[in-house]
Amino acid sequence: MIVGTWIIAGCAAIGHYIYVVGSNMLDMDSQELAVYDTHKDVWELQGSIPLSSLVIGLKCSLWGCAVAAIEGMLYVVGGASSYDGGGLNLCLMYDPETAIWRTLQSMNSRRHGCAAAVISF
Repeated sequence: MIVGTWIIAGCAAIGHYIYVVGSNMLDMDSQELAVYDTHKDVWELQGSIPLSSLVIGLKCSLWGCAVAAIEGMLYVVGGASSYDGGGLNLCLMYDPETAIWRTLQSMNSRRHGCAAAVISF
């Protein structure tokens, strides 16, 4: 179950699960991952996203990030810094099968309030 109010969360679906990434409005330094199982009609909080260990020295929130799912992986890009108000250039990948987060190549510019879409051919 998701507790509290999340601000500008991003979401994407993998299989019958909907993954929601965002920050709790009362704790802007939190970065949370929640999953909705559409078959069981149940929410589960997966816990905090370990940004401090993924991006050394970064203090931020994931509000305003973009989220997309490609080939079974969840991608999170951008977001906003709760410290300087600017966007982030981070790019993260989450593997739902192993529950492991990885840092990918950063974007060339900082973004928040952005969107992502997947086009399959």
